[in-house]
Parts: sequence; structure tokens; C-alpha cells
Amino acid sequence: FNIPMRGFHEREITQLLEDLADKLQGYPGGELSEKVQLFTQQGKVSGEELKALIENELQQKAKDVGGLFKERIFSVMGRDVTDNGVEYRCVSDKPWSGYNWYQRGFKSLNEFNIDRSFNKDTLASVIYHEYEHHVSNLWREQMYHDTGNIELSIVPMHTGRCVISEGTADTARDFLGIVEGDERTQIVNTISVLRRITSINAAIMLNAENKTREDAISYMIERGLRDADSAKGSIAFIVPFQSDERPNFYAPYVFTYFFGRTDFVLPTFQKA
Repeated sequence: FNIPMRGFHEREITQLLEDLADKLQGYPGGELSEKVQLFTQQGKVSGEELKALIENELQQKAKDVGGLFKERIFSVMGRDVTDNGVEYRCVSDKPWSGYNWYQRGFKSLNEFNIDRSFNKDTLASVIYHEYEHHVSNLWREQMYHDTGNIELSIVPMHTGRCVISEGTADTARDFLGIVEGDERTQIVNTISVLRRITSINAAIMLNAENKTREDAISYMIERGLRDADSAKGSIAFIVPFQSDERPNFYAPYVFTYFFGRTDFVLPTFQKA
């Protein structure tokens, strides 16, 4: 991806843990890890309940987000683009939690891996993220039709463009002016950042420091405050090799989201 493999110092993680402890004062539980587990369990969904949520409520939420893009982004641009929507589908046996597949014809397919559990509090951010991927591809297709440039019909996988693509998707809420300042959302966001950066550190452990899967899982549990199932489910995305011993091309992908947003897209947006 042509970005440095940069990890996070443990003092940064300790600072986040202290911030989280302050935010969770008065919430049920003893140790911070227990408080986080009880907090995240409140919105946890999996299996058939998750499937129903994705295919109904989230499908409608995606339509609402599409309306926000038209109202708050396209209107400012002074241009519109055809949007035939996003279809939500449930899948299993994938290394990722969600994926956007552009289908051409100004529509997308979003797949959610229901082998994993999700949290209702975090699914909203997933909708914004995935819909931004969809919007980006709408404009690519429109430009392809306008110019005939064949390269616009090609999306290179696992290249430097992914840093900007994922960073842009992770900044979608900022583009749309979504402000979620309630206490619960602040806690959810802090947990999300904590888990993102500890996943990055775990990826470095596995791919650069030759640590074992067990070491990385333990680290994500102890420092990322994940439960065992969440840590084990996340490890498939960052291990150097798949279960069949083939190289895992997704292993470095975890770097694209955080650094794409913080180092490239968000600073550019804030200057605009």
C-alpha cells in the first residue's frame, strides 16, 4: 500500500483505556474489561436476529443514508448521479465482517459475514462506511460513461488506492455532518478506536515479529478488551497465511482504514 507499517505505543493504548474507564464510571461491572463486555453485550446481535436486522432495518437505513448523500453532498456539488441502491445480503465463511461489491448499473451488493456477531451501536457506522464505497463507484461509473476511459471501469485490489478508498469511507459521517454526541456513542467510538489500533499492533506482531496466533489473540483480549470469540473471529483478517497455507492478502489491509482516514482524508477534508 506504500504506507509505513506503523504501530501504536502502549502508552497511547493505556491513555485510551484510562479515558474509557472514566466514561464507564457508574456502569455495571467491576474491572474495566468486565464493564466493556457488559456494555457491548447490550447491543450484541448474531445468527438469525442479525440476519433479520441486516435484511430489514439496515436495508432501510441504507436508503436513508443515500438520501443524505443527495441532500448534503450532491446538492453542494451542483451535480447528481443515478443511484439504484444497495442490496444487503448475508454470507458466511469470510475473513472480513462486511464487503461492498459494485455491480455496475449504478448499484451495489453489500455482504455481511454473519459468522460473526455485531453490535447494533456500531452497525450504523458500517452503513455510512459501505455506502460511501457505493457512492464513490457511482461517480466512477458515471465518469466512465461520460469519457469512455476504460481504466475507470477497473478497481485494482490491494493497491495504494485502497488507503484513500477506506480512509474516505471511514470519513463518511464527517462529510455528511453526522454529529453523535450522546454518552453511549462516545463510549462506542472510544471502544472502536481502541480495538482498531490494537488490531493494527496485533497484525504487526503476526506479520513482522513472528508472534503466534495465540499471542495476538491474547493481546487483543488484554489490551483491546475483546472477548475471546471476537478476538478469534478477527484474527483471520490479519494472519499471514490462510487455513490452507496460502498467503493471506488481507493481512496488511487493516492499516488502510485508520491511516487512510487520519493521515490523508480527514486532514484534507478539514482544510477544504
